[in-house]
Amino acid sequence: MVLIFLSTIKKKKNVFNFGDISPDFKSEWIKTILNSNTKKKKISSWSNLLLTKKNNNLLVNNYFNKKDKIIDTYPKSGWYKFNKFSHQIMFKLSDVEPKFYPGHFHYDQGHFIYSYMNNIIFSDTGRYNYHNSKDYFAKDHNTLTINDLGLIPKNKHLPCEYLISKNKIDVINNKEFLEIKISMSGFKRIKKKMIWIRKILIYKKKIVITDSINSCPAGMQIKTYFHLNNNIKFKNNIFHIKSKNISGFFDSNKLKLKKVKYFAASENYGEKNSMTKLVYNNNLTKEVSNINNCYTLKWKN
Repeated sequence: MVLIFLSTIKKKKNVFNFGDISPDFKSEWIKTILNSNTKKKKISSWSNLLLTKKNNNLLVNNYFNKKDKIIDTYPKSGWYKFNKFSHQIMFKLSDVEPKFYPGHFHYDQGHFIYSYMNNIIFSDTGRYNYHNSKDYFAKDHNTLTINDLGLIPKNKHLPCEYLISKNKIDVINNKEFLEIKISMSGFKRIKKKMIWIRKILIYKKKIVITDSINSCPAGMQIKTYFHLNNNIKFKNNIFHIKSKNISGFFDSNKLKLKKVKYFAASENYGEKNSMTKLVYNNNLTKEVSNINNCYTLKWKN
C-alpha cells in the first residue's frame, strides 16, 4: 500500500514521497495525477483514482465546502487528506481491506502521516528495494500490532476470512477541533466482535491520538509505533524540529517506551536515511474490556 503526503499539490516543495512508491516515482509523477483542476484523462493510475460516474469529471471530491479545504478524498482509492489549523494528516484506507490495487501492498492499516507547519513529524519508512526489503509490515508504520501482528498480518497459514477488516471513517469538524474516527474490525480473528478504534483529535496547537480496543484477552502484547522523520530530534519526550525554533511535548500516558535508531528508504532507490522509531508497549496480564492508549503532542508555538 502506498502513502503519499500532499500538503499542497501546486507547490512542489510540499509534495513528499512515502511508502513503496518512493523507489519508483518522483513527486512530479503523482503531482500530474492528483490535480483537482484536471479533467478525466486516458491515464493508467496504479490505484484507479478516477471517478466512474459520467456526471462528475473531477479527480478530487471535497467533504466540506470549497472555502474550508479541510478534507480531500480521492474516489475509489481510499485516500484522505486533512488540513486543520497548522496540522496535516494523510492516510489510505478502504471500506474493506485488503484491496489489491496494482502496486505493492503494505500491511499498514491504521497508519497515517502527520505534519505540523509543513514539517513532517510522523513519517513513513518507505521501501529500500524489492529484493530483501521488509519495510512493508505494520511495525514499519505509524500503527499498532497485537502479539507482533498487524490488523491484517502477512501470514499464509491463516485462512482468508481471518485476513479481512471492515472499516469505517467518521469525521467531525468545527471551529475548535477536527476529529477523525477510524473503526477497524481486523482483530476479530483474535476474539469475535473485537474492534480497534483509532481516534485523531486536532486542536490549534495539539494533536491527540487514542487507540481503543474492546474485549482484549489476557496475554496480549500491544505495541504502538511512531516513526519520526530525520528532521525531528526527540529527547525526554520533547519533539524539536531541527533548524527551526519549534518544539512540543509528547505524552504517552506512561506506557513503556523503546526508542530505536535505524535507517529507512529515501526518495532515491537504494538509498537510506536515518530515522527514529518510538515503540510503546502495553502487556496485558488479564482480560480488559476496553483498552485506551492515548498519545498527546502539544506544540509550544
